[in-house]
Amino acid sequence: MKRPRAPHVDRAPWANSADSDVSPTQLWILSGQAGIIVAFLAGFDVIHFTPKKASLAVMFFTFLCVMLGPHGRYRKIIINYSVFAMIWWWFMSGFWTVVHYGWWTSIQANIPLFFCVVILAGMLPTRHLVVAILYQCYAVIVFEYFWTATHYTSSTANFDPNGIDTNAGWHGSFIHKNAMAPYLVMVIVAILLLEKRKRVRLTFLGLAGLFITMSNCSTAWATLIIVLAFHAWFEIYVRREGRMKPATMVLSAICGVLLIGVGTMMWQKVVTAGGKDLTFSGRTVIWESAIPAIKARPWIGYGLGGVFTNLAVEPSRSIITHIGFPIGHAHSSYFQLLLEMGIIGLGLWLMISITTIVTSARLLGYNPAIAQFGILYCLTMLVTSFSETLSGGGWVAVLIIIRALVSREFKHERFNVVGGTPRRRFEAAPASTPNGPPPHLVGVAQ
Repeated sequence: MKRPRAPHVDRAPWANSADSDVSPTQLWILSGQAGIIVAFLAGFDVIHFTPKKASLAVMFFTFLCVMLGPHGRYRKIIINYSVFAMIWWWFMSGFWTVVHYGWWTSIQANIPLFFCVVILAGMLPTRHLVVAILYQCYAVIVFEYFWTATHYTSSTANFDPNGIDTNAGWHGSFIHKNAMAPYLVMVIVAILLLEKRKRVRLTFLGLAGLFITMSNCSTAWATLIIVLAFHAWFEIYVRREGRMKPATMVLSAICGVLLIGVGTMMWQKVVTAGGKDLTFSGRTVIWESAIPAIKARPWIGYGLGGVFTNLAVEPSRSIITHIGFPIGHAHSSYFQLLLEMGIIGLGLWLMISITTIVTSARLLGYNPAIAQFGILYCLTMLVTSFSETLSGGGWVAVLIIIRALVSREFKHERFNVVGGTPRRRFEAAPASTPNGPPPHLVGVAQ
């Protein structure tokens, strides 16, 4: 006999929300969605804005959303202390940065973006926030194919600092394949979990997967395998009942330990099969060269934008001299943050990621789509950060959006009342109202 699906998997809990009947054509909704889309495009450098133009564009749409929104809507904005602690630390680093131009440029590119997404994530109902995230995913995929078709030569080659094409692979309008491919992994996670129209989902998942394949980015493939494995495991886990749930958890833990052991023993073969050497294309040389600079200022670092923005200033000069070639970043979020913001800055960044994962895990029993999106996004960012720098810009902006989103969802679902009592975990939500959400979006509420 076929096991029935868990009642929470295909529901739309936002249908019971006070915002379920908010028209998507209201100007404040459209302005907020435009702000989210511009924040993605500018933050991930899909379209190359200057920091000032990008900030002004996002601030403009944020201002419209606040001014045109319902009276008192700003009370929905969620103040997350770890987010503002990180922003404050970035501001304060201006007092000890070794490259003031780099600090000011980084502030212009990041801080207005972060403040705006905090406001937009609070102002927009979840239904419309998710629609904006999905539509920017679709728009970027279509745009990348158009850009590659019209700029084929420049968008399929990746040049090193000496102008030699040593890393062939599609990168579209992005500056490099290692900037585009991790972003497309995030896009796949969003579409897989938030889009329920099967044809649309499969079409854009296929298009994004093809682009990742043509990018020849092994980091993106490794990350994608990990996040898809977690998603598949969770789909199996939620269908277990009674004693089978803890048994599945124990068995999964044992399998995980065995896989780690086998991977450790076969590490060299795995790396070689992925087309890499044991230095990860010279990354380990960069990290080794950065360690003395980190030890010199372990707690506060050299300030935001203080490293690799002026190669004639220490510690950039010593690192470049040691490795023998110019670089623009440390090729690892962890090393980049340690160099710029020190242990304190790295800790604040990790705190936002970890608290997002914890809140998402608590939300799993109520709203699995949003919860998995939160967990898998953080997993994508943290895993890819071992070999790429994702410690600012769009990656942190989306992390802030998801942090606010899962906090609001958990509060809504935890205290959602069914028949006079709080709804229990994995219990189906009430039926949709006539003015409820479109049926193709599942797992989102106010």
